[in-house]
Amino acid sequence: MKCYIIDTLIALFAVDDTGTIINFRNFNDDPQTAIEFFKSIEEGKIPDDYINFLEEIYNSGFRDFIFDNKKLEVITTNIKDYQTKFLPKSLEFKSFRLSLDHRFKSIGINLSEREILQKFKSIQEELTKYEIKKVGMRDDIIVIQIIESLDIIKKSISLLSSRMREWYGLHFPELTDKLIEDNIVLAKIISKIGARENYSSESLYEHFEFNETRIQKLLNLALNSMGSDIDIEILQGYTNQIVSLDRYRIELEKYLDQLMHSCQNKQLKSHNQPFPEIKMRLKLVLLQKRQNLRRHIVNHFYFLKECKAEYLSHFMTDKMKQLMSILVLIFKKDLEFHIN
Repeated sequence: MKCYIIDTLIALFAVDDTGTIINFRNFNDDPQTAIEFFKSIEEGKIPDDYINFLEEIYNSGFRDFIFDNKKLEVITTNIKDYQTKFLPKSLEFKSFRLSLDHRFKSIGINLSEREILQKFKSIQEELTKYEIKKVGMRDDIIVIQIIESLDIIKKSISLLSSRMREWYGLHFPELTDKLIEDNIVLAKIISKIGARENYSSESLYEHFEFNETRIQKLLNLALNSMGSDIDIEILQGYTNQIVSLDRYRIELEKYLDQLMHSCQNKQLKSHNQPFPEIKMRLKLVLLQKRQNLRRHIVNHFYFLKECKAEYLSHFMTDKMKQLMSILVLIFKKDLEFHIN
C-alpha cells in the first residue's frame, strides 16, 4: 500500500489513496516543534519523532511513501529502505491542501482561517529569518555578490571614463586622442596635474612612471595644444570619483581572491579554471538556491490562496504585502502551474 506524506507548518500528515488520515503529528500546541522540524529538514538532519512517525505508518502495512517535498523525500530514503517517490503534481496533495482547515479540525486543531493564517505567518517568519541568516553566512553567496558588484563597478568606470575623455578633450584634445589609452591613468593625470599649464617634468616624474620620451611628448603637446580653457576643478572632482572607484575595485578583487582561497568548496575556489567559468559556476549555485526557494513557496501556497483577502490584509503589514507581491511575480509561472 502507498501513502502520501504532507507537511504543513501546523501539522504533519500521512494519508492513504482515499484521502483518509492514517497518521499525523500536531505542531499546533508547540510551534517551536514545527520550526525545529523544518530547520532539521533544511540541514539534512532526521528528527527523532519523524522516524517514529514513519515507523508507525510502516507497521500499519504501508510500504510506498509519496512526497511533494523533495528534501523530505530524500531524508526518508536515507532513514531506511523505504520505497519513496517524489510526485509534486499528484492530485492527492492539491486536494488535501485545499481543505486544510477541515483537515486540521479532524485531528483536533480547531482554528479559524484567521488563526491558521496567523500561525502560518509567525512560524514562516522564524523560518525565513533562519534561511536568511544561513544563506548570508555562506562564502559562495558572498563570492557571487562580489563578482556581480565588480561587474557593475567596471561598467560604471567605463561609462564615467567615456564622459571624462570627452570633457577633458575640450581642454587637451591631443592627450585624449589615443596618447593615453588607459582610462585610470588619464583620470589620475587630470586629478594630479589638471590644466595644461601645470604639466612639468617634475610633476610627471613624481606621480607617474613614464619614460623620458613619453614625458617630453606630453610636455610638447601641452605647450602647443589647441584646446580651450575650462573649469578644471569641477572636472577634477569628477575624475577623483573614478580614481576612488577603481581603488575600491582593486580592494574588492583582493578580498575576492582571499575569499576564493578560503572557500571550502573546491569547485568554487579552483584557480585552474578561467575566471568566466568560475563565475558561471557561482551563478549556477545562486540559481539552485532560487529553485529551492521556489519549491518552498509553492509547497505552502495552497492554503494562502484559499484565505479571504480581508484576512490577508488584517495580518500582513505593508512591507509583507510588498514582499508577497514580489514573490508572486517572481514565481508566477510556478504558482499558476501548481494552483490552477
